[in-house]
Order: sequence, then structure tokens, then C-alpha cells
Amino acid sequence: SDFTVKKGRSIDSIVFHIEKKPVAKNENYKEEQQDTVYLQTKADREAKQKMLFAEAMQSPYTKLLGEKWLINVADMQDISTMTGLAEKVYPLYDELKEARGLKGVETHLSYVASKQEGYSKRNVVKYLKTAIEGYLPTVALQDLEQPERANTKKPKPRTLEEVAKDFLPGTVIVY
Repeated sequence: SDFTVKKGRSIDSIVFHIEKKPVAKNENYKEEQQDTVYLQTKADREAKQKMLFAEAMQSPYTKLLGEKWLINVADMQDISTMTGLAEKVYPLYDELKEARGLKGVETHLSYVASKQEGYSKRNVVKYLKTAIEGYLPTVALQDLEQPERANTKKPKPRTLEEVAKDFLPGTVIVY
């Protein structure tokens, strides 16, 4: 076959120059396995993961996610998935619960479950985190526009003295 590059010219050969990228060898891996600081850090990380896993399994959010089929048994047995939920997603659900109550979290999860599409490679933590991060600003905006929707009690108005203490520490206001 004849490939033309410009009129009157043809390709007669192609040369590829392939070089393998040098990868830095970790020659200290055996030393790392003996390093007490490294071993302690690794043990601390594993202990934290176990604690977060236990926390996640006890969380009411895990039960809700299971009921809505957003997580399955395999997810519940996967330590990294459950610790990811406990670390990154559940604190955001706490914010929503503060604003809308547990019913609000349940409503959000129902909506998320209805919009979920099946994927062969699932990243439940990232999916749920993205969903709640997109919803929390909407909740905050709704609370500003429609205060009656908010679940929280309004704080008692502060007196002039309380406000003045923030700006002028140690100052007494005399009338």
C-alpha cells in the first residue's frame, strides 16, 4: 500500500524509537520492615481502619444504604469501602441530618438510589460522596429561602454586650 504525505511524496519507512522508562527501585524496603516508626505508623493506620470499620458497621446510615440497595453485602465486608464511608461520607450525612433530620437523609438516599446506574467497576464511596456534596449546598439554600423547612432551632439573638466581647475583649459597656 502507498501512503501519500504531500503530493508527490510517499512514506518508504517508519522508525520507532522506544525506550523503557527507568523505574526507581526501592532498595530500602527491607529496612522499612524493621523501622520502628514505620511499623508503628502502619499499626496505627490499621487500628484506625478497624475502628472506623466497626463505627461504620454500627452506623444507622449503613442500614439505610443497605435498605436502598446502594451498598451490598460485599461492600459491607470490604474494609476500605466501609472505612471510606465512615471517614468521607457519614460526616456529610450528619450535616444533612442536622438540617433535615434522619428522614431527610432517607429521602436523599432514595433519590440517589433511583438515579443510580449499574457499573461493572463501582466506587460507592466516591459516588455517594459526590451526591451528598452536590446536595448539601441545595439544602443550605433552601433553608435560607424557606426557613420553615429547616430542622434546626434558630439561635437566641445575642445582646449588645455579648457581641462587644467578641470585638473588644475586656471592655465593659456602660449605659
